Amino acid sequence: WVAMFYLFIPLYLFILIPIRMVLIQETDGFLKSCGTIHWGLMTAVYAIGYLALYVIFPTHINPVGGGIGLLMFVLLMTIGNDFMQYVFGKTFGKHKILPIVSPNKTWEGFLGGVLSSVVFSMILAPYLTPLSTIQSFFVGIGFAIAGFCGDVTMSAIKRDIGVKDTGSLLPGHGGILDRLDSLIFTAPLFFHYIAYTFNIDILKSRCSMLKFLFFLLVIKPFIFLVLGVNVRNPETLPKDGPAIIIANHTSHID
Repeated sequence: WVAMFYLFIPLYLFILIPIRMVLIQETDGFLKSCGTIHWGLMTAVYAIGYLALYVIFPTHINPVGGGIGLLMFVLLMTIGNDFMQYVFGKTFGKHKILPIVSPNKTWEGFLGGVLSSVVFSMILAPYLTPLSTIQSFFVGIGFAIAGFCGDVTMSAIKRDIGVKDTGSLLPGHGGILDRLDSLIFTAPLFFHYIAYTFNIDILKSRCSMLKFLFFLLVIKPFIFLVLGVNVRNPETLPKDGPAIIIANHTSHID
């Protein structure tokens, strides 16, 4: 099941999506449509899906907290970094980093998030992960940078398609993807860092049916709730944005 997760969306859907569009002889905006749909699957389904895969880590690798401990570490670090970047930015923010992409992001907020993430990591790591003090220090810096990149990447996407929020499921907070944009980067990067650092061959790991069901319960809601919020409501999107291409072709690829 793990190997299937690794290959299905990045490879098989990369092949199947254009084949499906070729079979229906849809050539208008072909490249943009395929790229947009695959990008949506990689962000809203594949990257976030790594959260479920943390439960397959062997217990002996992390005797302190097991896979659940690693999962909790990722969630707490990502949420903490987002919150502290917001607090520092609101309190001390004066110098903008990317004014065109995300006008509210400042150097003060980013550096405050980096400092806070290092502190959080060094406090949480001994209780949830097998990381050493030095490793937790650099992991904290990595979380801050990755979380920031995920946030501004989603901001760039929203500006490209001309929408303020990725959905309306959470009134006042935007869409689900607005709340989880940092995890798009932090979840897979930390997963591979742990697998590489502790020499774990994840592709040979066995996943029980119970764990696989948990994997499905995580993946399925993101397919229908995150990717589907604006896809099935094309009237909320700009007529010339790339996202409208998803809406136009949804009926063909369902």
